[in-house]
Amino acid sequence: IMSKRVIRVDKNQIEKVASSLIGKDVNVVLKSDHTHFGNLIEVQGHTLLLKDARDHLHSLPIAETVEIIYDEVRLW
Repeated sequence: IMSKRVIRVDKNQIEKVASSLIGKDVNVVLKSDHTHFGNLIEVQGHTLLLKDARDHLHSLPIAETVEIIYDEVRLW
């Protein structure tokens, strides 16, 4: 049986956790209330590099990020 769990990483934990999310599909919520969905390609200093479904790259400053939301799939 597979289950999904929504994980929310708040702004205080992003720099600690971001590198472990590389290669995962994530939602990045910005202070402007815009949300970007895509695959986290890399973390460059204080910037997240995200590739969306149209293969466009987005460089998102961690300082402007409110939270990162992603699904964790578990088998049990």
